[in-house]
Amino acid sequence: MNLAIYKTKEIDHYKKDKDINILFNASYSSSNKNSYFGKFSSKFPLSEIINSEFEKGIKEKFEPEFLNFILNFEVLLDRDSYIEKRLFSFFYENQHVTSHWFSDIYYQYADKSFVLVNLLKIIAKIHDIKSCETISKFRMFVLAALGHKDIEVKDFALQVFELWNDKSVLKVLENIPPLVPEWLENYRQTIISELMSR
Repeated sequence: MNLAIYKTKEIDHYKKDKDINILFNASYSSSNKNSYFGKFSSKFPLSEIINSEFEKGIKEKFEPEFLNFILNFEVLLDRDSYIEKRLFSFFYENQHVTSHWFSDIYYQYADKSFVLVNLLKIIAKIHDIKSCETISKFRMFVLAALGHKDIEVKDFALQVFELWNDKSVLKVLENIPPLVPEWLENYRQTIISELMSR
């Protein structure tokens, strides 16, 4: 979204106040099939515009490098790469927008086992940055990975729950159907037992 003109209610100056609405004319275009081209005028909260600009920055300046990394290199659990450190800095700066962008990447590559395992490793590491917020935001991704057709993805999804070592995931682990093959189900039961003994 390109902001062409903006004015606050206080004429012709910009006020840093997230509650104030600003009026602007914008050109909007999308690579989506159902894209809309044109101009419109609207009222948006300043926080939405800031978030939009933040997401645009991630997509334009970081996403190509991030995709190259997760598609071509293995994420290591014992150290953070330069790319991961940049990603974590985005989570610190704006967790909401970064989580939304990360979700889009996750869904886009749901059919690529190597990439999913890399993303799950990153999710396990993000927990170290913002633990309870990460678990609530990313629990569903890890749970969905347990239903993946690739056993390696399922295995690493369980490893994420184990690495989190957080009792809040206990109900999730207890209420999923038995996993196949049997060794994977045994692994799930071991994690449940360990969490219950905490």
